[in-house]
Amino acid sequence: LQYKDKDSVQHTIPAVFIGSLSSFADQKIVSLVENDSPVAGKQKVDNEGQQYYPSYYVALSSDNSWYLFTEKWIKAVYKTGLPAVPSAEGGPLPRETLKQLLLREDMMWDKIAKSEYGSLLCMDGSLDTWSWSLNVPVLNSLSEDDEVERFSQEHQDAVECHKQQRKKVSQLKKTIRSTKGFKEFQKIIDMRNFTKEKIERLEARSRRLTRRIRQIEPTGWKEFLQISKVIQEARALDINTQVIYPLGETAAAIRGENELWLAMVLRNKVLLDLKPSQLAAICGSLVSEGIKLRPWKNSSYVYEPSSVVTGVINYLEEQRNSLVDLQEKHSVKIPCEIDAQFAGMVEAWASGLTWREIMMDSAMDDGDLARLLRRTIDLLAQIPKLPDIDPVLQKNAQIACNIMDRVPISELAG
Repeated sequence: LQYKDKDSVQHTIPAVFIGSLSSFADQKIVSLVENDSPVAGKQKVDNEGQQYYPSYYVALSSDNSWYLFTEKWIKAVYKTGLPAVPSAEGGPLPRETLKQLLLREDMMWDKIAKSEYGSLLCMDGSLDTWSWSLNVPVLNSLSEDDEVERFSQEHQDAVECHKQQRKKVSQLKKTIRSTKGFKEFQKIIDMRNFTKEKIERLEARSRRLTRRIRQIEPTGWKEFLQISKVIQEARALDINTQVIYPLGETAAAIRGENELWLAMVLRNKVLLDLKPSQLAAICGSLVSEGIKLRPWKNSSYVYEPSSVVTGVINYLEEQRNSLVDLQEKHSVKIPCEIDAQFAGMVEAWASGLTWREIMMDSAMDDGDLARLLRRTIDLLAQIPKLPDIDPVLQKNAQIACNIMDRVPISELAG
């Protein structure tokens, strides 16, 4: 998608197509166009005097935002996107899952651009859609070979045919609604929905029984299945189709205690605005397990992290809780570390403080601090080599790594 904001600044947004607004059966989303808020009232009149509404579509962007748009705002279309296979055997397709997640939102849309061909609206996503947004390809990973020509003659013919068919469908709907059989049809639909809910309850019971059976399986195989479920529900890997998503590719290339958690953090857009020293502090908070305070006198202290680093850690704590809940759901007990206690010490070292300055009246043992800085450097050194990581983050990681890897830390074995 592409648009210009009120300051005439052009924005290009990578997003994955979810569906047309008319494909949502729930009145909560359909009424966005039918009612007078927020996108209705943009009726058009064709050459025959017939009124119609612009067609609206829904997409999820890489920054975890929902977009509601018309053809006016489409810059280019690529063949890449969500696979047309369920994320779990017998489960819904990814687009159907995202449609259900959209219906749970509060529908607080902001109009960020408008034209005579329809408006462009935006709404923040939720924690449930966050892991999905991590798998939206970044712009520099899209190939021209995958681009679909939008302005071909076939496209124009299809648009014209669609316009004519839309008129016929509109007239047919009016005729159907005026018949007595329409109410009977609605009753049948209600009965169908009731039956569907009953089936879902039985399927849920079946899944509970299946889990009980698997609890008696050998421990090693049981743990493997539990971790597989976490990876699959986090949208890192599709076990059924053996498709590795971008999040999974990044996690597979990382060395660490919880590779999935590290990949989620490093693919998060919030890190792109950080300075190299601030990025180092975040990485330090991820690898500080086992490091302790050892104050040797009352005046001992540790450096506090900057407010920017504290804010990012608080934000990532929410994402961590989401992954911890997912792991607990499947009885996986792999730690998800993020601790701001020593982030300030890492930030100070990455900002250029000398070893003597940083250790003066420090409440940390010099061995503990050296281990923490060495771990941080090792994690930073991996980032430029990881697949599907934003180039801005890779550059900052390399800068931070070069600054931190100095005497006496550079003399330690990695």
